Amino acid sequence: MPLPRVSEYRLSCEPLALTMPGFRRDTAAITSLRQSMEILRSMTESGFDQKLFERTDFDFHMLIARSCGNPFMSEALSSHHRRRRSSQPPVHVNAFRLMQSNMEHIQMLEQIERGQLELAG
Repeated sequence: MPLPRVSEYRLSCEPLALTMPGFRRDTAAITSLRQSMEILRSMTESGFDQKLFERTDFDFHMLIARSCGNPFMSEALSSHHRRRRSSQPPVHVNAFRLMQSNMEHIQMLEQIERGQLELAG
C-alpha cells in the first residue's frame, strides 16, 4: 500500500479518536511517554536516537488508539499501527524531521493532559 494512503488513514482517524466521548487519559502511560520524549528533546541532531524515537512514536500512537474508548476505533488504529510498524523496513530518516515530530507529539501530549482533546487532534 502506498505511504500517502497509510498517512491519510491515520490523519483522519486519530483526530476522531481523540474527540470520542469515551476518551480516557492514561496518566501512567502519559508520564512514561513524556520521559522518553524529554530524553529525545535533549538530544542533538547528530546524536539523535532513531530507535528510541521509533519506540516512543509507536507508543504515542498506540496510547491514542487504546484511550479512545471505542473498541472498533481502538482495534482499527492498533491494527493499523502494528501493520505499519511491521511492514516498513528500517530506513534512516532525517534526524531534524524526527526531532520536529517529537516536539509535535510533546505538544499533543500536553493538550491531552490538559483535556484539550480537540486541539490535540
